[in-house]
Amino acid sequence: MNQKDEYLRTSEEQIKEWKAQIDKIRARADQAEARQREQGHEQVNILQQKHKESEQKLRELKNADQGAWEALKEGYEKLRRDMEKSIEEAQTTV
Repeated sequence: MNQKDEYLRTSEEQIKEWKAQIDKIRARADQAEARQREQGHEQVNILQQKHKESEQKLRELKNADQGAWEALKEGYEKLRRDMEKSIEEAQTTV
């Protein structure tokens, strides 16, 4: 398996893990008090949008030729860091 394939495989696993984390946050938000529930659901909606963006970026990476690969990878890495930070924040506030 080459470096690109390994990166894609790892990224796919990370996206699945994010989905599971978002589901856990949603479940906690569903059980929270009214105000916290509303804020939790807002965070879940934002996370779901970022998750969709991550999936789209990963599809672009899969289809990229070697020349576009590095530029797209940098964009995905930025999105990955943002997603991880957002999930961490949601986990501490919900």
